[in-house]
Amino acid sequence: MIPIENFSNLSLMEKGAIVFGNGKLLFTQYKEGYKISLFDLRGEFFEVTSSNESTKLIKIEQLNDYDKLQTYYTNKENDLT
Repeated sequence: MIPIENFSNLSLMEKGAIVFGNGKLLFTQYKEGYKISLFDLRGEFFEVTSSNESTKLIKIEQLNDYDKLQTYYTNKENDLT
């Protein structure tokens, strides 16, 4: 597997193969026509953005922002109440 520190240098197709093939889907949110999914890959988090109307991938980025990461958990808790 490619070291995570080299992840940003990969093509979108290569990133998708790694995240979808080895990551664990944690949450999915729908915002403004986009589907945004959070994946855990060996303790690192990745945000996958795709079109809500098709299967087109738009971007895959490593998520290092703790506050943004917390929005997934906050939204998930709100969905359960």
